[in-house]
Amino acid sequence: MIPVLVPYRGDNGWRDDIWTYLKATYWAQLRNDYTVFAGHSSLDNPPETVFSRSSAINTMAHRADLQQPDDWDVAVIADADTWVPSHQLDDAVILARRTGRLAFAFTSVIELSEHYTKRLVETNGDRVWPDVERVRTAEIETQSSMLVVPRKLWDRVGGFDERFIGWGCEDNAFAHAATILGGSPLRIEGAAFHLWHPSADKITRMMDPQWRANHELWKRYANEATCECSLRKVQGDARFSS
Repeated sequence: MIPVLVPYRGDNGWRDDIWTYLKATYWAQLRNDYTVFAGHSSLDNPPETVFSRSSAINTMAHRADLQQPDDWDVAVIADADTWVPSHQLDDAVILARRTGRLAFAFTSVIELSEHYTKRLVETNGDRVWPDVERVRTAEIETQSSMLVVPRKLWDRVGGFDERFIGWGCEDNAFAHAATILGGSPLRIEGAAFHLWHPSADKITRMMDPQWRANHELWKRYANEATCECSLRKVQGDARFSS
């Protein structure tokens, strides 16, 4: 089994439509050893609380353990609004297993337009000739979407830091920790495709107190965590005190 950990909480709206589309047209079409675990943590109830991506990913990993104890050697961490060509994902799994490093299944993120995304989802159409809104290639902007982590590295890192609340910087912190403990992450050449959905504008996001708290914690990772010892101090977790 290769668990696919998808941090996800429904909105009774467009995000649900996107996830339903990807489950049917992407994940259900892959080889059957990919097992999807999608959801959020109990900390995200009641629904008016802020969604925690970190907590959701850790909860899905725990759910995979409960279903198949000690039966996975790598896991995929996938966003509920993104896909990559299947061969890229398969190659990333092979690369992570062979090297023991974090492996991203892409080198760029293509953000699809609203019009194109709605056409795909509403007509269940083929993913051809995409209408592109933006392409992300910077390292700091391409550390989520679709990655493969070896189980040993996941355990050493300790999963995602749940002090990151909501969305923002938790992926950068995880990649930074994985780099310190496992070596520089590797990438499979190719694109990840991100489906459009409504989102807060940059200024609104930067004014949000929780996003700012996330960014301050990320700065500690980036500036202070240079080796395992200093990483553990930043993580500040009793699991790493021995």
